[in-house]
Amino acid sequence: MSESIQPVLLGADLNCYSMARAFFAAYGTPSVAYGQVALGATQHSRYIQFTEVPSLGKREVLLSCLAKYAKRLGRGTRAILIPCTDEYTRLLIEERERLSAAFLVPVPPASVLPLFEKDAFYAACQAQGIPYPETLAVSSMPSLFAIREAGERLGYPFIIKPSSSVDYWHHPFAGMEKVYLAHNKNEAECVLAGIFGSGYPGRVLLQRYIAGGDSAGYVLTVYIDRHGVPRMRACGRALLEEHTPCGKGNYAALVTVPIPPIAEPLCRLLATVDYRGFANFDLRQDERDGRFYVLELNPRLGRSNYFLTAGGKNPAALLAEDLVQQKQLKNEDMCQQILFRTIPFSTVWHYAEQDEDALLARQLHKNGQDACPFYDKQDLAANPLRALYVWEHMRRQKQKFHHYCARMR
Repeated sequence: MSESIQPVLLGADLNCYSMARAFFAAYGTPSVAYGQVALGATQHSRYIQFTEVPSLGKREVLLSCLAKYAKRLGRGTRAILIPCTDEYTRLLIEERERLSAAFLVPVPPASVLPLFEKDAFYAACQAQGIPYPETLAVSSMPSLFAIREAGERLGYPFIIKPSSSVDYWHHPFAGMEKVYLAHNKNEAECVLAGIFGSGYPGRVLLQRYIAGGDSAGYVLTVYIDRHGVPRMRACGRALLEEHTPCGKGNYAALVTVPIPPIAEPLCRLLATVDYRGFANFDLRQDERDGRFYVLELNPRLGRSNYFLTAGGKNPAALLAEDLVQQKQLKNEDMCQQILFRTIPFSTVWHYAEQDEDALLARQLHKNGQDACPFYDKQDLAANPLRALYVWEHMRRQKQKFHHYCARMR
């Protein structure tokens, strides 16, 4: 390549670390990363030069930080700026024009911003005939009568979640969770009182629960090139999700599966907003009839993105080949079978539903087709503190699943 690439990542979690691994694997270049707090996932790694910047989520702090970094860039270096959370993604979309003078900013256009609100995303899905769970939206604490009506319409248990995740996390409260499952009217009332009592200004969604355990969940990742053409698709089926209050829905273990039929209309939906870059969809399959429903669009790569790198579809290489080298990408679905996990394999095997995909996961583990972003011999050997962090992370994950999921098996 005539230009050298310098990845600049915004975040501090596993998503950030996985992207840094992807860039290093493709180009041998460590990433620069900025985050509001230092997290273990991005510490003591040879792949990341991490800097903690308090209040980085504030627009003026972020712009100042990036402006200072841009002044240090050498000639012949192309800095590619990648957000690893929804908060940074929204800020980069809003400030893309200003930042593009110094950075390559591979985020979707501003036409995507309304879809950050889940109820607006569902409206777009309805227009395209894409199935999603029946959903009611409330913008203030509903009456007991309204809650009872919602229970009669949706059936118990039903899901309660904020329409805007970005705004929701800015209003913490005791008992806060990522998503809630209300089993009766009293539980629904308590959850809604906590959310609206925190000062959260957005809408809250009450949603029909799609039957099935963790293995009913799927993640679909799509890459749309600079011309607006879908070039890469990859899908994983969940074996296990995290069950901590603030981690519900995060994938702890996945296996690669064929692309489901719902991918086609979802790509058509992206075309209606002139989408570019990576899109990440959370899906759920109803165990009763096999139908897929879409739950959410993340306008960025998800925290499980290392399953792309391990499956031969390195996201860093896709970005560089499309936007820097401006190659003509091929239309390719990820077909390589892998097990992706962020927890010990013994925990996967112990708590996952014992179906054919769990048996496949066991075989993939035996065959070495087992991808855990934390297990990298070179990175672990380079710094004992990194190895100590990974050991402690896995120990804690084992404890968490024992605590939250002891009755799952």
